[in-house]
Amino acid sequence: AEELAGGAGLHITVAKWLTPNGTFVHKKGITPDVVVASDENESDNDVQLAKAIEYLLK
Repeated sequence: AEELAGGAGLHITVAKWLTPNGTFVHKKGITPDVVVASDENESDNDVQLAKAIEYLLK
């Protein structure tokens, strides 16, 4: 943390995102378990959210 004028401060957080088996995912990404195509023309219906809810309620 760095103290700045007027009582402000600067905090820089550094973290790593690892998979459960310890693989570092930075600049590699993660393949989803369920792939759902998105349709930009269907703004009223969030197909990805609906599929996520369906998956979680199994």
